[in-house]
Parts: sequence; structure tokens; C-alpha cells
Amino acid sequence: MTGLFITIVSVGVPDSLLAPIDALVSSHGFANRSEVIREALRDFISKFTAETQSNRLVSSINILRDGHYKNVGILLNQIISKHDDIIQGNFHLHVTEAYCFDVLICRGEKLRIFQIIKELREMEGVSVVDYIALPELPVHETHVSSENIRKS
Repeated sequence: MTGLFITIVSVGVPDSLLAPIDALVSSHGFANRSEVIREALRDFISKFTAETQSNRLVSSINILRDGHYKNVGILLNQIISKHDDIIQGNFHLHVTEAYCFDVLICRGEKLRIFQIIKELREMEGVSVVDYIALPELPVHETHVSSENIRKS
């Protein structure tokens, strides 16, 4: 950070977050708590900057859910069916006896993807919903002709 002007901003942090922040300082080589918080802010801003560049996104939605809630799997399948026009694929893994990890791959309108995220976050038995969203790039057709392929 040498040579950069830094404005000091006072932020209240709950005690429950201090231990994880301190653990990141010691385990990931951060100089101090401020470095951890700056990195988190850069990551947060980067995430939302990508989202605002386009009305259409490609997204990975990551879900950690408690396997003891039997209805959560049924509700997740209902969400997948309801949004099958933009959910391009899904992956399911039993992490432990108690927890399942699911990934939904989406492509479509930004507001629809955020609606799916909202529905997932409201489900009882879902512990974590996180996502990565990138602007959808235009599709370019690639043609391969026999003239371009060398025979060995």
C-alpha cells in the first residue's frame, strides 16, 4: 500500500467476526485486520461491479444445506423445475451425514438469477448461499473445416 492515500473509516465489527478475522491474519499472511477488511471490500466491490455490467449473467450458485431437513431437497428440486429455462445444470454432493452441497449453474436475466438466490436464502435448512456472477458474453460461432486440420 506504499504511496497510496488511505482514508480511515471507522467500522463497528461484531465480536463474533473478530476471531475469524484474526485467524485470517495469521494463516494467510495479512499484515493486520485492516488488510483483511480491505481485501474483503475489494472482493465485494468486484463481485457487484461485474453484475452491473450486463443485464444477462452466467452464474454459479453454491448452496450448503442441512440434510436433516427432508423438505429442503424437495423445495430445491421445485426451484430447479420452476427456473429450468435459466438453470443450465446442477451438482449435488453429500459433504457429511449432516450436510449437502449443491451447485446451480445459471444463464439468464440478472433479476431472475437474483430471484433464485433470494428463494434459496429464504428456505429453512439452507445454511449458506453464495454465488459468482459474470456478465454473459456474446456467443461466437466457431467453424472448423478440414482445411484447418493437419493430418499426421
